[in-house]
Amino acid sequence: MRGGATAAKSWRHTSPPLPQIGGTGHAKHVAGVVTAAHVAVMRDLFEGVFASGRLDPTEAARRALRPKLRRRFYERALVEMSEGSFRVALDGRAVKTPARRLLTAPTYALAEALAGEWEAQRDVIDPKKMPLTRLANTIIDGVAHSRSQVAAEVEKYLDFDLVLYRAERPQGLVERQAERRAFS
Repeated sequence: MRGGATAAKSWRHTSPPLPQIGGTGHAKHVAGVVTAAHVAVMRDLFEGVFASGRLDPTEAARRALRPKLRRRFYERALVEMSEGSFRVALDGRAVKTPARRLLTAPTYALAEALAGEWEAQRDVIDPKKMPLTRLANTIIDGVAHSRSQVAAEVEKYLDFDLVLYRAERPQGLVERQAERRAFS
């Protein structure tokens, strides 16, 4: 209401007086005149938006939530040795996780696979196309510095068959599982 009153007020100051309605002598403004002017302006502004066809509100919401992908800014992704682990480097600069920790791996093969994901990025860096990097980021940022808490949480579920299953073969494994079940 406040915005409309302001718009109507500025409309009155910049345009000639609107016609009177009725014989009461009061200058009543026709609301349709102000509204028609706004509709015409809005139609012109949004003409390009609706010209391509029907607007799907769900797709519009998804599009708005997608993050802008960063352009690839490096020439090469390499593996470097660092303090007993292997780190991924882009043009010699270490890759960091979202929590600003170094992206490292315990083995050269895993670090090479991570660097391969970075090397496979073409024009933009798309995290959805980098599953190993996402998993490594999760482990480094969320698990590595709170191992005991994560282990305690996982331990709660070890007795459920949804996590572990009972083997039907080989016979040695079946016997070991039977022994363990007797103690739990």
